[in-house]
Amino acid sequence: MNYEAIGAISSATILIITIWGLIRINRLKRKKVFISTQMSELDDYNTVWSNTMGLVRTLRQRKLNVFYGNEDIESEEDLNIEDYNWAVYLQELNDCKYFIAIVSEKKISSIFYEAGIAASSKARKCIFFVKETDKLLPIVMRKASSIKSNVRVINYRTFDEIRGTLQNTEILK
Repeated sequence: MNYEAIGAISSATILIITIWGLIRINRLKRKKVFISTQMSELDDYNTVWSNTMGLVRTLRQRKLNVFYGNEDIESEEDLNIEDYNWAVYLQELNDCKYFIAIVSEKKISSIFYEAGIAASSKARKCIFFVKETDKLLPIVMRKASSIKSNVRVINYRTFDEIRGTLQNTEILK
């Protein structure tokens, strides 16, 4: 038996496993951000999607670990609810440290379910960006920021306002 070869293989294997572990730990340490937008029946899905993808790119350039469930869904026609990976989606929602909801229209959407899950954890910081708070948010979501210290509700008109607001939050610091 060639013990030197076995030792070299074992050392290389240990090195690879160690490097893989360090990379994984580094990824886990990065701030995990879950971005949610409405998905179906929006008047202008493509505009919301492209603006949100710009926000995703900005956050990733800042070395944040960003999950955006619509990332690969460029148009409503691309949305296939049956093939969507709901297990990954729910795990990412559960694991995120920061939750950002962008509510652009008054439509029934899972965004409200996601926001409820996110806001229920004191350890998770939540920002709900809303075009018109009084018209688009249920009363509980409107009142959440005055009741829960981890929730902020912010009115916005443009995605540039969202980017500007995020510049001044702990997410990007």
